Amino acid sequence: TADHGEEFYEHGRREHNQLYNEILHVPLIIQLPAVNDKLEVTSNVRSVDIMPTLLDLLDIRIENKLRGISLLPLAVDSSRQENLPIVSTQLIYHVPEHSFIDTTNEKLMKKREGSELQNELYNLTSDPKEKSNGAYENADKVSELGNMLQSTLEEEGFQYSPIPVPLHLGEGEKEKLKSLGY
Repeated sequence: TADHGEEFYEHGRREHNQLYNEILHVPLIIQLPAVNDKLEVTSNVRSVDIMPTLLDLLDIRIENKLRGISLLPLAVDSSRQENLPIVSTQLIYHVPEHSFIDTTNEKLMKKREGSELQNELYNLTSDPKEKSNGAYENADKVSELGNMLQSTLEEEGFQYSPIPVPLHLGEGEKEKLKSLGY
């Protein structure tokens, strides 16, 4: 898997700091022990589901509530479809932006344009390249998805406070990072 894809001017930029699907939709490949058959799951899954899946695979039970779910049931029963809601967030210049994909493949993006918060709405089934913003014509759907997004963002354990970690790099490590473009 990967933490993000890359945009090559599909939405006006050549970076990975937007919430369009060329950035968010990345492959997830799991090689299960003793399973030689190839199985393709077409329903939406999330990176937050990787840890619960690995714990399930290793038969490790933990008491804490996990954010994601195990994907093993999808691997065992190829006819099973989950289409889980997906929330993506990012900070651009310390300003949060969010996207929410519901179980019917409707996607709401809340992004900043200058100092204004803009809504974009896409039906990913009929418009997978996110070219036709339907936010203005579908205010009820924008409101419904916006409420679902807000509800998810407010759930306990959704957002974690960063834990500062002191980092001391030697000159060799600093030079190596500079040579890599950091």
